[in-house]
Amino acid sequence: MQRLHWQIKRAGLDAWILSLDPHLPHLSLRILCLQSALQSQPWLEIIPGPQSLWVRHPFTKSAEYWYTYLAEHAQRYASTQCPLATLEAARPPAQQHLIPVCYHAEYGLDLAALAQVSQLSCQDIIDLHSQTSYQVLAQGFAPGFAYLGPLPPELIHPRRATPRTQVAAGSVAIAAEYTGIYPLTSPAGWHLLGITPWILFDPQTAYLHPWQLGDEVRFYPISAREYCQHQRHPSRL
Repeated sequence: MQRLHWQIKRAGLDAWILSLDPHLPHLSLRILCLQSALQSQPWLEIIPGPQSLWVRHPFTKSAEYWYTYLAEHAQRYASTQCPLATLEAARPPAQQHLIPVCYHAEYGLDLAALAQVSQLSCQDIIDLHSQTSYQVLAQGFAPGFAYLGPLPPELIHPRRATPRTQVAAGSVAIAAEYTGIYPLTSPAGWHLLGITPWILFDPQTAYLHPWQLGDEVRFYPISAREYCQHQRHPSRL
């Protein structure tokens, strides 16, 4: 009997969590395909994560119906028999984002400490971070915050032992296998590498969700002077 690489659990009266085996190849692509396929039922509310999807349904049909609906899609996209070509064909279109980052020591408060621990130079860390292409793997923590990954192995570090009570909006940081940008002034437990002048979240406008799951993100270094110039005329992601 073929082993299942997915699991479905209740998450309340009207919700389920569909989890995939974290060791499945092309895991993030499978999550993308599942989210896109499940959204063919527009009344479902879906929140994706790196390895799972939270799905909320209306009470118009039975719990057994929704379990079967989820299981059929999971079996299609989470099976090891699903060819990569099928996954690529089902992938929803993704946007590409190229984001400026000032890695100056004034903003990259943890660069020196990370360099010492990693036995790398600060420039090595900047190069590794800015020359890697990332994917939006999940959203959460704060409005507009995206978990981008995966990081190069050399940059994987646990969260700070002592979180900061406040960091500036636009701060670029890393923790575990992720990098991200704090969209608002907020507490932060990740290691700060720099800052971007771009606006990721503006509650005074309709500009609320700059990211979509599966979007591709790259960073490019700018000087402290360029950062100040951008701040005078800020751009949105």
